Amino acid sequence: MITQIYHKRNDLFEVKFFEDAECTVPFDFTGKKNLYIELLNGDCTPVLALSNRLWNLGIKTNIFTPIWYLGFYDWISPQTPVITLNDVLCNDELQNVNLSKYIPEDNAVLVLSEEHIPYSDTQFSINFQMHYPNFEIFKNSNDKPKKLTIFLHQGTQSELQKAEEVAKYLWESFRIKPDLFMLHCFIGLLEGNRGLCYSYDVNKKISALAEYKHIKKAITTNSTGILKAKDSTKRLQVIDSKEIFEEYLKENN
Repeated sequence: MITQIYHKRNDLFEVKFFEDAECTVPFDFTGKKNLYIELLNGDCTPVLALSNRLWNLGIKTNIFTPIWYLGFYDWISPQTPVITLNDVLCNDELQNVNLSKYIPEDNAVLVLSEEHIPYSDTQFSINFQMHYPNFEIFKNSNDKPKKLTIFLHQGTQSELQKAEEVAKYLWESFRIKPDLFMLHCFIGLLEGNRGLCYSYDVNKKISALAEYKHIKKAITTNSTGILKAKDSTKRLQVIDSKEIFEEYLKENN
């Protein structure tokens, strides 16, 4: 079981922890084994403060948080390891968590990475690393899947554009319109007349709309706070990160 913990700063800018989203009831740490905390605006201070508080209380527990904006964990107590979505979903086989609730088991999964494997006559490069067996590069395979999900770690504007280029290639070459699973989304998405489009950047400043008409459906998490589960539409599914962590504990305990 994972317990969500809320936080805010007091007048002295100290981080305080609470049971409720309104931050009115002080958090009771008694018997809590796995804690879930969401970070706001890229500020990792609450997790550092939580780790220090747990260390002072002599409590050993896991701290689950969707995304970590620092490149190190030097100030995290060893008795309170921090576990992020990247920790549970960025292994090579994507097997730490059962994703069948979000990616149908009959879908092939295409993982976009930084490895450069050119295809077609374009300069775009992707890694054809498949989650399901018997899948080769499309043009060299007679056993082409009818359903496919592109897996993307970072849903930035540039990465989404890459995914759209791949989706366009798949549609024009094989008449496959893929779903897109983004672990983190850094731009606002909404459902337009012809498909998905973005409406603002990470700072929520209005920008020109860009359409992703070759992507059938986008699936992402609320990890960055830009999108929330209530923003889900027919073509956009936003998953509560806490739900993924609960699946992770279920699969690995």
